[in-house]
Amino acid sequence: MALCRDLGAVEVYDHEDLPDAANVAPFDAIIDCGGVVTGYYRNYLKPHGRMMTLSPDGLPAVLTSLFTNRRVGFLLATKATAEAMKWITAAVERGNLRPVIEKRYTLEELAEAQDYVDTKHTRGKLLVVM
Repeated sequence: MALCRDLGAVEVYDHEDLPDAANVAPFDAIIDCGGVVTGYYRNYLKPHGRMMTLSPDGLPAVLTSLFTNRRVGFLLATKATAEAMKWITAAVERGNLRPVIEKRYTLEELAEAQDYVDTKHTRGKLLVVM
């Protein structure tokens, strides 16, 4: 959770230790990285609040949000273009975007890296150095 605060989050909660939605002030926005209980997280949003999920597991919440005033969006990976890569590079160089690299693996450690991703507890990007 310290990582989220370091990145600028005002309030941070562990998905395994969430307070009841009635006991916290509602949020304007939520970013869901795991998709475990995306539909439930919608209870924490203000009316007309927005939430983005990065997980395909959150897709049902995206679809059902079409019928509520608390919308959930879905971020999809797209094909990297030269223009997009230039924009990202410039944003990193200006300090507007900070990539979070958690760990580097060698090619021989690729299976270990995949096992770690499967735990769904990564805190940043994992790199395979070749």
